[in-house]
Amino acid sequence: KGFNFQFTPNVYWYYVIVLLVLFTIFVVRRLDDSRLGRAWTAMREDEVAAASMGVNITASKLWAFSLGATWGGIAGITFANFQGFVSPESFTFMESVFVVSVIVLGGMGSIPGAIVGALIIQGVPELIRGLSSSGVIPMSAEMQSAVSNYRYLVFGLLMVVMMAWRPQGILPSKRRARELHPDDERMKDIESETLFDAQHQTALPGEDSEF
Repeated sequence: KGFNFQFTPNVYWYYVIVLLVLFTIFVVRRLDDSRLGRAWTAMREDEVAAASMGVNITASKLWAFSLGATWGGIAGITFANFQGFVSPESFTFMESVFVVSVIVLGGMGSIPGAIVGALIIQGVPELIRGLSSSGVIPMSAEMQSAVSNYRYLVFGLLMVVMMAWRPQGILPSKRRARELHPDDERMKDIESETLFDAQHQTALPGEDSEF
């Protein structure tokens, strides 16, 4: 009789989002290892030094804004099709707080860290809600409302603790971890290495970048 599996709209969107996330991870990895990505890193460390090594600051910034806007547009199109309706009220200040919290908690410059941060901040409250609605965790309606209303307060306190005791996040990138621990013997001259790698980044806006 088969598995009686129904390809519902929610399942359809699940696979669409998974494919989009995997594609995003692939693009980010490629950018990180490209000349353009190394130029961005050099600009973050020292914009003047990056320019002195031949990095076209204006072109690199334009690429950053363009690619960022492109990915924001792709995410917006996906969200609008999933919701069926969007308005300015759909994007509140707390959405920005959520994104920043995910990065700070998971670890800056780290894809696994961003995934872990999102799972903790968004997944844990949803898990608690699901367990309470199924009766696994007995909670009254007032308690469920309190969990929903005060979760950002809890995450705010968690951010303070993370910034005080582990500013690099749960799973930071190797570069970010070394930057926050300059006394480590493994720490090398990060800025010099980055600037050296960025020397071959395209110098003219019309030239192609490795990708």
